[in-house]
Amino acid sequence: MRRGKFIQEKRLIGKRVYNFELMYKNKKSVRQIAYKNIYLKNKEDYSLPFKKYDIHHKDRDKDNNRTSNLDIVTRDEHEQIHNLGLRGEKELYEYKEISEFFENLHRERKENPPKKRD
Repeated sequence: MRRGKFIQEKRLIGKRVYNFELMYKNKKSVRQIAYKNIYLKNKEDYSLPFKKYDIHHKDRDKDNNRTSNLDIVTRDEHEQIHNLGLRGEKELYEYKEISEFFENLHRERKENPPKKRD
């Protein structure tokens, strides 16, 4: 028998609509797990209040709520992760670093083209 309050929320992430269900009293929601086991332990790493963040499942399995499978990310980061087909926050930052490197390299080559050899 289910007890407690049940709330359903639809949220657009990238091009997909996800149904978020806040769990019943006897089962912790993914947000509760992430808040207690990640956010509170690393609060200095987060500049926004917890309610401003999304929780991303690295393996894309919404039933896998182990702390090691969760990332706390902004909504924009969450959309980028899904749109780029990345697994999580770490890959997003690596992707951004690589993209920035190639943008700088391209800009540098445009500003200072290599000299033609005779």
